[in-house]
Amino acid sequence: MDGDITYRGWDFNGDGRFDDYGKEVVYEYPEAGTYNVYLVVQDNDGHTDVIGKEVTVTRYTPDLDCEGSLSWSNVKPGEEVYGSFTVSNIGDANSTLNWRIISHPTWGNWTFTPNMGYNLKPSDSPQTIQVKVIAPKERNNGFTGTIKVINMDNPNDYDTIDVSLLTSKSKIDIFYSLRYIIQSIFHL
Repeated sequence: MDGDITYRGWDFNGDGRFDDYGKEVVYEYPEAGTYNVYLVVQDNDGHTDVIGKEVTVTRYTPDLDCEGSLSWSNVKPGEEVYGSFTVSNIGDANSTLNWRIISHPTWGNWTFTPNMGYNLKPSDSPQTIQVKVIAPKERNNGFTGTIKVINMDNPNDYDTIDVSLLTSKSKIDIFYSLRYIIQSIFHL
């Protein structure tokens, strides 16, 4: 070939069909593997040449991991309680994790700081999520549930944090409970 290149056709998977055309192209492989890539060029004189190369595609897969649990007891109705848990990327060494909290219990008023994160690498320290909950108004009641955190690039990669909160009895309830115990002991 001694003329100016006027045409470039790219076959990225070796199936004999062009996947893209042009001098600079971008192609994303659907999965890891080894592929035969061909570039067909033609110059302004009509001469054609084919260049082939074997390419290995590797995926760096993040893997979401959450650690911790949130449990509070003897909480006054309407009281603010605090806790934390961590989010880590335990995936491939060169992967990055984009995560987000997508659900939490419907009882109480929840605040997460932060509620999402980007580009978390396995070499990074676990990211600590601060949690604030305003307890429900009901006295002497137990509440349970989970917080769900997902990998934004793969919703099938998720983890959960178990949650429980127990609100306290009123002082009057405690008084009557103590009175009943005393009466039972002394047979009053």
